[in-house]
Amino acid sequence: MPEFYLDFLQGDQAGKALHFDKEVVRVGRSDEADLPCEEMGVSWEHAEFRYRDGHYWIIDSGSTNGTYVNDERAHNARLKDGDVVRFGKKGPSLRFRLKTDAAIIIPQSSSEHPGYAAARRAAGEEPQGRRRKRLPSEPDLPVLPAAGGAARGAPTARAPAVAPPPSPGLQAAEAADPGERHSDLPPAAVPASGGRLQTVLLVVPSALFCAALVLLCLLYMDSLDLQDELRAEREAARGLRAELQSARDDLRRVEVETLGEERRRSARLEEEIARLRRRENERLARASGATERLERQLAEARRENRRLRDALEEERKHRVYLAPGGGQAATGRALWKAIEKRLSPSVVFIATRVYGRNAQGKRVDLSVFGTGFFASDDGHIITNKHVIQPWKFPELASRMVREDISILEDTYEVHCWRGGTRFLRRRGGRRLEFNLASGYSTKNGTLRVVRTAPDVWETTLSGGGATRAYRVHAAGNEDLALLQAVGAHVPPIPLASSDSVGKLDEVMVLGFPAGPAILERGVAETSPAMGTVRKAEETIQVSAAMLGGNSGGPLIDARGRAVGISTRVVRGSETLGTCLRIEHARELLFGGRY
Repeated sequence: MPEFYLDFLQGDQAGKALHFDKEVVRVGRSDEADLPCEEMGVSWEHAEFRYRDGHYWIIDSGSTNGTYVNDERAHNARLKDGDVVRFGKKGPSLRFRLKTDAAIIIPQSSSEHPGYAAARRAAGEEPQGRRRKRLPSEPDLPVLPAAGGAARGAPTARAPAVAPPPSPGLQAAEAADPGERHSDLPPAAVPASGGRLQTVLLVVPSALFCAALVLLCLLYMDSLDLQDELRAEREAARGLRAELQSARDDLRRVEVETLGEERRRSARLEEEIARLRRRENERLARASGATERLERQLAEARRENRRLRDALEEERKHRVYLAPGGGQAATGRALWKAIEKRLSPSVVFIATRVYGRNAQGKRVDLSVFGTGFFASDDGHIITNKHVIQPWKFPELASRMVREDISILEDTYEVHCWRGGTRFLRRRGGRRLEFNLASGYSTKNGTLRVVRTAPDVWETTLSGGGATRAYRVHAAGNEDLALLQAVGAHVPPIPLASSDSVGKLDEVMVLGFPAGPAILERGVAETSPAMGTVRKAEETIQVSAAMLGGNSGGPLIDARGRAVGISTRVVRGSETLGTCLRIEHARELLFGGRY
C-alpha cells in the first residue's frame, strides 16, 4: 500500500504537510476524525480518503458544502499525484502527493532476446524499421542460405569478373621458361602486345610504391612536429602545476594566519560579552531592588487611593441624602446625560447576516444583532463572540438541531454603524435595506475580524431530526471578539480597571437593546440603562435592564470609563445582567493573550 502526503494550501493550517499510510483517512469536524478541520464549511463527517483497487479515492460522506477535486464537485473520485482537494466552497485546500520509493522493472521476453532478433533480421523475417543496437556481449549468429538459393533478404556471393593479374616476376619467369607452368599442352605463342602490358604492370606498382613512400615521409615529419608540440605542452603544464601548488601554499598560509587572527578576535569579543553580561546583571539586580521598592510604594498609593475614594463616596452619598429638594440628585442625572452624549458616537450597532438551509432545502435567516465599542485609536472594536459567531452558542445551536439547519458559509457578513448614523435606506419604493455606505462591512472590505478568544466547548447537541451533531460553546469569559474598522479614527472609550467599581456603585449600560426593533427612524441611536452593581467577582452583575441587543456593549462607570462588557441576562430575569471584566478585553486587544 503506497503512502501519501497532504499539503495544506489554504486555511488555518496553511503551510503544513501531513503524512498518512492508512487505508482509510476520515476528514471532518469530529474529534474522532483522522484529519480534523474546525473551519467553516467542513461537516462533522465530511469525506474520507480510501485505498481501493491499487489507487486512492476521495469519497464524500454526504457533506453539506461538498468536496471538490481540482475545482470540480466530486462524490467518489480517484486521486492522482498533484490533485488539489478542497472541503467546501471556501474551506481548506490540500494537495494530494503519493510517496513512491522504487521504479517498476519490466522483464524482457524471450522473443525479444538480442541474438534472436539479430537472427530474424538476418533471415529477413523482421520488418526493416527501427533496429535495436547490438550489445557487445551478444554473439554474431551465422546466416544460413535458404534451400534452393540465397537466403531471402541476405546478400549473395558473386564471383569476380576478372581474375587478378599475375605478378611481374611470375610473368617474366613464365615467358623465359614456359615449361615451369607444369602444363601438358605446348606453350602458347606470346602476342606482340605483351611487352607493353608488362611495362604498364611494372610502372604502376612502382609509382604507387613511391607515392606511399612519400606519404609515409610526410606523416613521419608531421609526427615529429606533433611530438615537439606535445613536449612543449607538457612543459607548460608542468609550469602551471608548479604555479598552482605555490598559489595553494600561499592560500593555506593566509588561511592559517586569518584563522588565528579570527580566533584571537573571538576571544576578545567573548571577554567583552562576559564583562557586559556582568555589568547587565548588576544593573538588573539594582533595577530589581528599585522595582520592588516602587511596587511597595504603588501598593501603598493604591490603598491610599482606595481609602480616599471610599471617603469621597461616603461624602457624596451624605450630600445626596441631605440635599434639600433633590438638587444634588439632579446634578447626578445631568452628569450621566453628559457621559452618554459624549460616548454614544464611539458605540457601534452590529448586524451579523448569515443564512442556513434546513432539511427541506429552504433558506433560513439566522441573522443576529448586537453592540460593540471602539477601544483604540486605530479602529479596534470590542464585542461578544456570540454576536459575530452565533451558531456556536446554545440559543441558535438548539434551533439548528431542532430544524436540522446547516450554515451557508458564503452568506456570512458582518456590518456595523457608529451611534447616531443612519443604517437603513429605502430602495425600490418602500423596501428597506442596510446602508453599507454609512458604516463598515466585511462585504466591502472596510471591516475585518481580527481574532476571538479561544473556543471552549461545553457539550454537543444532537437528536431530533438533525442528521449531524452541533457543539455548544461555554458561556464564560471567552465570549469576546475583536474587530477592526479599516481606516477609522474614532475617539475610543477609555478603559479602566474593573476594581474601580464595587457593590451599589452607579453604572450605565450603553447599547442597542432589541436590535433594530426599537430604532424606528433607521438611525443607530443608543438606549442607555442605569443601575447599580450587585456583585463584582469573576464577573460583574448589575441591576440595569439588559436585553439581547445589549450584548457586547460597554459598562460605564461614573467617570465615563469602560469597566466591563455586557454579555448576557441571568435566566428568568431581565433586571440582572452579567458583564465580563474589562481586563479580559484588554488582554485580547493588546497582543491576543488571554
